[in-house]
Amino acid sequence: MTQGMRSRLPHAALALVVLLAVAAAYSGISGALGGELASKDFKWDAARLLLLRQNPVALTLEGKGAPTDAIMPDKLGAQELPSALMLIAPYAVFPWPVARVLWLVSNLVFTGIVLGVTLRLFAPGRTLAFYILAGALFVAGAPWRTGIAVGQHTLFSLAFFLLVLLCQLGSPWSGGCR
Repeated sequence: MTQGMRSRLPHAALALVVLLAVAAAYSGISGALGGELASKDFKWDAARLLLLRQNPVALTLEGKGAPTDAIMPDKLGAQELPSALMLIAPYAVFPWPVARVLWLVSNLVFTGIVLGVTLRLFAPGRTLAFYILAGALFVAGAPWRTGIAVGQHTLFSLAFFLLVLLCQLGSPWSGGCR
């Protein structure tokens, strides 16, 4: 292998990982906006019932569905406690199609927070290529793609956990959380 080929190999590998990340992002985003699993774990319907002053957990346990005029196109299945649904309550004031897009945008912001804080805390001073590779590997992974597609709350939880960790460590990047 020539010297020129060896120097181009890392660039080609990085380009391949970025391409895989773009494909995964497309798959996750299109999955969130349509298809069979589109934002199923978002639980907008249960949060909407809370806003309507109904108990989604009780309705689920009774085997009753939610009012069809206010609910996403899925059977009600409230597994979370009402307090856990409060995260989604601000989104539940919007109609299902709008709320789903807003949740997707929020999850993309949460992804940026997760990547930014993680790399800042655990890989400071690395090269731009390293940061691109790490971000692309995170996005290319099945857990991220699936979480985005089905609207899970893991990115929210992880992002805010990492922000608290950042504050507790007193990072100058934290903006004076203490």
